[in-house]
Amino acid sequence: MLACGVPTARLLTAQGLPGERLGGSGPPGGTRLRLVTVTGDTWYLDEQRALKDALGDAVRVVNAYTVTEAFGAGTYFELPDGRHPSEDGREPVSLIGVPLPGTYLTVRGDRPRFRGPIVLNGVHTGDDGRLRDDGLLEFLGRHGTYAAAERALHGHADVREGLVTEVETEHSKGVKVVAYAVAAEGRTLDVVDVHRHVCHALLSDAQPHTVVPVPSLPRTRADKVDRTNLPLPVAVGTALGRKGGAGGHAAPASATGCLVAGALLLVAFFALLAWLFTDLLWPSSTDVSAVPSPYAGYFRLLYLFENVSFGVGMAFLLMGRPGMSRAGHPSWFTTLAHLSVVWLLVAWWPQDNLYRLAAKTDWAEQTFLVYTFNVSLMVAAAVVAAFAAVTPKWRRKLGR
Repeated sequence: MLACGVPTARLLTAQGLPGERLGGSGPPGGTRLRLVTVTGDTWYLDEQRALKDALGDAVRVVNAYTVTEAFGAGTYFELPDGRHPSEDGREPVSLIGVPLPGTYLTVRGDRPRFRGPIVLNGVHTGDDGRLRDDGLLEFLGRHGTYAAAERALHGHADVREGLVTEVETEHSKGVKVVAYAVAAEGRTLDVVDVHRHVCHALLSDAQPHTVVPVPSLPRTRADKVDRTNLPLPVAVGTALGRKGGAGGHAAPASATGCLVAGALLLVAFFALLAWLFTDLLWPSSTDVSAVPSPYAGYFRLLYLFENVSFGVGMAFLLMGRPGMSRAGHPSWFTTLAHLSVVWLLVAWWPQDNLYRLAAKTDWAEQTFLVYTFNVSLMVAAAVVAAFAAVTPKWRRKLGR
């Protein structure tokens, strides 16, 4: 029997050693090694199958789950002779199976078959899991971690192992979600491709801001990942007061300047278009020849603000969504809030020009304008307020 941690299991899988070479002399046609148990960290079903294939059918490969606080209690999952249905799924899954004899297992939560804390013999393990319809326990990682993002990271062909965590930025209470990835044997990580893969798999979950390639993940004496001793991306800085590390690339300072310059050019371009098209679309709407001084100047300044606001709205339409997506809201909510901000900025230019030309007693046109602009602006403001005030679902799960 061999009891090992996940790193050792991955090493055995990478070497591809047959069971006979591990066991030395033994019974004819067999090997001394009959059982391998792997514990200590998240071990995915495809990794368990790969080790089983590497060691041969004569060796039983078990994913075991135990915690120090619940000594003697735990769960286990052994691969069947044939393929398990979950092996054909699109998303990596870690199965820790059924309770050991004498173990009382519960997964606490609002609803059955949903994510909740794992409790063994009355002891809270600090891990999350889910009881599936087939009666097996699925391991979902430590409570408060980015389990979905880590599963997506594992699903990339070039990634051997990885984790996703939060690091503080130089700004007060600023937080960045960072993915750390270790390249698979004989492969080179393309961090842009890995980042795209993870974000594509997390349309409504927390998406990492960056992917940092590392040669290996730091581990504790218990062979578990040490999340407190990770190298920091260069761009994040040293706000955590821990050692800085290699990996990741700081964006050049000129990149921000280029974005600002580009945004200002877009604002000026669309503001100029608005000024040019005002008299073409609404003739005489900005005529202040009958307005006494100094009020005529105030109205001209108002028209300038409307044109510039239109320019800002169009620039935000083209450039603003990536920044809003970092808040972590679902894609549909981010899109709705993005368009709402755009409408709040661009609506003033057509609205005021139409109002100035509309007859005060033309009730049909007045009603049309009120509902087209006033009411829609109220709705847009409510959407933006909700976007700013509501905590994303994934942050609520993390207690943030």
